[in-house]
Amino acid sequence: MKKLLITAVLLFLISFVFAEQRFTFEVENADKVLRQNAARLPKLMNPGEPLLPYYPVKILLPMGMEIKKFNLEFSKTKNMINSYLEPAGLQVPISSGKSGYAPKSKIYESDKEFPQEKIIYIGTQFKNGLAIALFNVFPYVYNPAKNIISWSDRFSVVLEYEENADLFEKENIGLLKDFSRKIKLPGADKTNLETYEKTFSRQNSRIPDENDPYKFIIVTGEDFAPLFDDFIERKEAEGIHTGITFTEEIFAEYDGNDDAEKLRNYIIDAYQTYASTSEPLEYVLLGGDDEVVPYRGCYGYVGDTVDSNIPTDYYFSNLDGNWNANGNDIYGEEDDDVDFYPEIAVGRLPGDSEIDFENFFAKNLYYAESNTYSNKIAYMLGENLNNNPVTWGGDYKDEVKPYVPNDFIVKERYMRDNNYSAQKVAEAFDDGFAVGNHMGHANTHFVFGLTNGTVNALKNSEFGFIYSQGCYPGAFDEGESGPGESVAERLVISEHGLYAFTGNTRYGWYSPGNTNGASQFYDIEYFKALFEENIREHGKALVYSKEQLINEAAFSSVMRWVYYELTLFGDPTSSVKTPSGQYCKLDLADYEFDDSSGDNDGVINPGESGILTVSLRNGEEWDDCSSAQVVLTSENTNINIFNNVINFGAINSGQTVESSESFSFEIDADAEIEPFVFKLSVHGEADGSVFNRDYEVSFITSLNQNTWPWSDNQKVFRSSPLALYNIEEDYREILDLSQDGDIYKFRNNSSFFSVMEEDETITKTHLAMGHINDDDLMDYAYNTMDGKIIAKDNSGEIIFAKSGLAEQRVTAVLANIGGDDKQEIISSGIDGDLHVFDSSGEELPGFPVNLGNLVFPELAAADFDNDGYFEILAPLFNGELKMIDNDGTIVSSFDFSTESYYVSAPVIDGNKNIYIADNNNKLFQTDKDGNKNWEYQLSSPSSNEIALEQDGDYYAYVTTRGGEIYYFKDDGELQLGYPVSVSENLPFGPLLADLDDNGETEIITLTNFSNIYIFTKNGNQTGYSPVMQNLSGYCGATVADMDWDGDYEIISAHYHGIAVTDIKTDKGNLIPWIMYRGNYMRNGFYGDNPVADKDEDIALPNVLTLSQNYPNPFADGETRNGTTINFFLPKDENISLSVYNTKGQKVKTLIGNEKFAKGKHTVTWNGSNSSGKKVGSGVYFYKLQTKSESVNRKMIFIK
Repeated sequence: MKKLLITAVLLFLISFVFAEQRFTFEVENADKVLRQNAARLPKLMNPGEPLLPYYPVKILLPMGMEIKKFNLEFSKTKNMINSYLEPAGLQVPISSGKSGYAPKSKIYESDKEFPQEKIIYIGTQFKNGLAIALFNVFPYVYNPAKNIISWSDRFSVVLEYEENADLFEKENIGLLKDFSRKIKLPGADKTNLETYEKTFSRQNSRIPDENDPYKFIIVTGEDFAPLFDDFIERKEAEGIHTGITFTEEIFAEYDGNDDAEKLRNYIIDAYQTYASTSEPLEYVLLGGDDEVVPYRGCYGYVGDTVDSNIPTDYYFSNLDGNWNANGNDIYGEEDDDVDFYPEIAVGRLPGDSEIDFENFFAKNLYYAESNTYSNKIAYMLGENLNNNPVTWGGDYKDEVKPYVPNDFIVKERYMRDNNYSAQKVAEAFDDGFAVGNHMGHANTHFVFGLTNGTVNALKNSEFGFIYSQGCYPGAFDEGESGPGESVAERLVISEHGLYAFTGNTRYGWYSPGNTNGASQFYDIEYFKALFEENIREHGKALVYSKEQLINEAAFSSVMRWVYYELTLFGDPTSSVKTPSGQYCKLDLADYEFDDSSGDNDGVINPGESGILTVSLRNGEEWDDCSSAQVVLTSENTNINIFNNVINFGAINSGQTVESSESFSFEIDADAEIEPFVFKLSVHGEADGSVFNRDYEVSFITSLNQNTWPWSDNQKVFRSSPLALYNIEEDYREILDLSQDGDIYKFRNNSSFFSVMEEDETITKTHLAMGHINDDDLMDYAYNTMDGKIIAKDNSGEIIFAKSGLAEQRVTAVLANIGGDDKQEIISSGIDGDLHVFDSSGEELPGFPVNLGNLVFPELAAADFDNDGYFEILAPLFNGELKMIDNDGTIVSSFDFSTESYYVSAPVIDGNKNIYIADNNNKLFQTDKDGNKNWEYQLSSPSSNEIALEQDGDYYAYVTTRGGEIYYFKDDGELQLGYPVSVSENLPFGPLLADLDDNGETEIITLTNFSNIYIFTKNGNQTGYSPVMQNLSGYCGATVADMDWDGDYEIISAHYHGIAVTDIKTDKGNLIPWIMYRGNYMRNGFYGDNPVADKDEDIALPNVLTLSQNYPNPFADGETRNGTTINFFLPKDENISLSVYNTKGQKVKTLIGNEKFAKGKHTVTWNGSNSSGKKVGSGVYFYKLQTKSESVNRKMIFIK
């Protein structure tokens, strides 16, 4: 009764005093508004209607009073004659290229004033219990027919009231205890503020502790609550009393049509309860994405674009109004009693996993507590919005930029100015910034050029915020967690990215050809709040921007749309800082890698050591750096870093300083072939601030030897290469056959080669080698598509050239068919004739033999009956496999055939078992009589041959065109761990060699792009596999130690050249299958293979050679004798070998002018100087000197 009496008395006094009120407003610079919009008045936005300014009026009504009647009075009218008023343009989504509009003829051809209605009462809205009447007044009118604009620079709104006890009660409930100090009401006439008095105290609240009010409430799932402990503790330290509530409890205790309404009712209860205290509720953080904390979808339309589910978290911020007054469960419609004034600031932390929350809190903590250089950087990002008419995001950003204080260094990245790209945006993140603003295209998974994937790949260690007008980046309702998350979510919950993001959950809106876009107006007000009104908290800045544009939002459908969708993904209490103090910024000006202690090709390789020098630059616009330091690290465990810290001292503004020291490191020999990534952590200090930034340097990684790959785009290669020790010249050479019949010879360095040219011809088969004539040197044989079989000696001279045959499409095979020490040449043409020629070019007796069908894919030969003569195996295209004796007789007792043609050429083990595969994906083993021992169904067609190895029993290795690798014992048993697979086609059979001296061969496979995959016997890839070369058209490979350095090289051919891959591990001597068809003769017989690497077949260089020491770097006491140095002398002579420090001072003489014989020699050094004392850690040089020449290398010693 007492409460009702007080209410009645107050209402009586107010109604007595405020029966009628006049509010007068002035239009500043009214005569300039039309040209310059000096008063920042909004304009009508209906497409085709005059772009006429109007005045948004906000009047605080007396407490408990509602408007009974209103009237508008203008001052004297002034005219502007011959003034055409442009029509408003379209408002279109920023993701749309739609444009074009025309003046509405009904208006522009009329002789009537526009608009007819000079004042529009929008309604009364409520802000923290204060009632604000909203009017749009039109002090300007336009007569289109006469081109006259009339205006008044002063007007009055006269209001008559009537009392409303229910309204008084509503206002009393919402009022804050100290509202006059806490409420700003920007843009509103606050004459009636003193009529308000808080007398209400909340009763029957379900809030657990009404006497412990929270300024900040977190709403999250119960499982995530412990993750907020440190965050809450930090907020309490900042003086923000913070509580946490679980969604599970809210949904169980509060009423509502759905979970979103239950949550809103809880927030209303908390707000009204705490409103009577000295600590009212000001902030709410929705602690989770929509799977954790619900959202409210609202209705919006712009023209024919309609969306009834625009996610708006302001449903939980604007606590007055029903939002579903018509009861159709479509929220936010024009007749749904939506109140646009927010009572509290709301933000959303869109996580749903522990790591999401941890990342978010870590970035927010870093930004809040670090006074770092990025606090001084702001970025404006502007894209091309439309080409007809041309519309630039940079023009939009130019209107926002002036609000950023001069304390910031503002960097522009505009398509308009040709300095915008996705890469430049990523670089801006790496560069670090505090403030960002973007106008451009976006979608759910893409904004300012970044996708979810590129956001995950960011490495920035400085965290800022960005406001974006783009479409849909904040559509957190669109997908599930992980890949389905919106890009705004990913930006704030990933390890890197941003600490906060403000943007749209649906379309952003712009106006083609001008900057009068709906989204632009909110953007400007947000930045005005941050820096002009000094409202630094993101949550309250967003509140301010929406309050400033309430008249527009309630009046215009497109402004309402943007009002709903603008969402803060971040902590609403987080504040933007302005730069304070001096700042330095240290860029990585340059870096240089030196591998002269390795192969000195400027490419870092596994097994090499090197040094790294860096230079730092302090920008001219930055302050002096008093001290700087760089630390080198790497996450790659195969990188061993020895000297990892360099101190630079002071670096002044605008100065570049090169380090006087170098970092030193070594790469493990079995490291994976991938970019070797180092992190340079740069730390600098200036007065009152610090600089911390990580720079990544990623060195090109390759096992290609220097000068390789070699290519000639005018040449085509189809032959698998061969590696041969040249006895006469005393070096190993690479040979390959070009499609036009030329034989190329390469030394280890691809720049040294010779060509054995052939007259115009075409060959698509492989080069074979063997002993054809009477000398001890290797000879060459190949056949051609124009019916030739050609034999050449080692110098390139023709031994014989047989012509006039049918087209020869199989590789020439060398084998001892005649029973002498010479090898005959076997070939077959498309006519089915099988030829065998001796060294004179004569056909052996009994040949040619017509096989009745085309040989495919390759011939093979072995002495099956142990009579000293090789028999020939001929797979035919009709599925038959024929054996032909040395006299040309087809061996009738050998009988084997399949239902399909063969895809893998026959190979023969030492027991004379035959392995072959057909196009039905079947692998067969037969005995020497053609009896099938076993078969195996492969998953896809086999490659062109099978590789064999003897390790007690025989083993077969099969690759397929589907990328599988099989490993069989000779009894058909598939070995444990196989098959394995790669994601590429394997067209050629595997190679087998012991690449790492572990007593077992590795399986080497190459794809049709010459990419190398290497597997161990247990089915695992080696550490350095795969080696990606991506060279078109793989033609086969071979394995050899080309450079006499104790490891193998893989020499592969591609369509236009040769690549040499240097395997950096110590080689073993097992090489059972290291070339196409197993051996130089290309006969597929395991008994002719060079199964073990022999010292006498190692290519000794014919020049003075100094090898890299091993191990390198080497540590004191690591080995008994220290490090080993090998060198080779091309002749007998006196030599000296000494060690020097980086100053050129001799540290130790290892060999002093002593005579050594031609050949390979070894010496060791234990890290001691001439006095026997250990030298200091660092880089040292060792120099080999003869009378006429010298060679030196670098090494690293670690004490």
